[in-house]
Amino acid sequence: MQTFHPPVMKKQRGITLAIVLIMLLIITVLGVASIRGATTQERMTGNFYDRTIAMQAAENALREAFRKASGSNSVPPGALDCEESTEGRCAAVPTTTFTGGTAADGWTNAETLINSELATASRAQYVIQKIATVETSSSGASTADNFDAGIGYRDQGVPSATNSIYRIIARSRVPTNDGEDSARSIVVLSAIAR
Repeated sequence: MQTFHPPVMKKQRGITLAIVLIMLLIITVLGVASIRGATTQERMTGNFYDRTIAMQAAENALREAFRKASGSNSVPPGALDCEESTEGRCAAVPTTTFTGGTAADGWTNAETLINSELATASRAQYVIQKIATVETSSSGASTADNFDAGIGYRDQGVPSATNSIYRIIARSRVPTNDGEDSARSIVVLSAIAR
């Protein structure tokens, strides 16, 4: 009598399990990479939005200070007289621009908020610095320049006026070193007003 012997099965060595684990690892790495990419994109978008709001706030403060300084020969309230000063607060970028500063340093709060929903504890600020006084002829040209050029307006008695020249520095907010506000963008702008 002949006996039936089932075919001998070779031991499986777990190759399928190894392939599945490798594929799972690859999918996990791709998933983590895309989550990181999405997070980075979200941060970049948030920073761009924050910088845009900061730029608008600084522009608004600059316009406000420009209106106060231009077209007036009287020194605006709070303006610093820097014609003969060598103090740090009269520099083109005051020493307190990125460290704080108060009204004693010449900083004035802007009256208008650009976006009240994003308003922080600090507002946009500006400094007005009187940097020069020039005499102008009735045509608007500087009599000192024309006299130096040999035209001689002063000798001809052309009516002149005195105009002040101001440097305006505006910043989007007061810098802080604590809390969430310390990571926000600060935009500083400068202009000359006459």
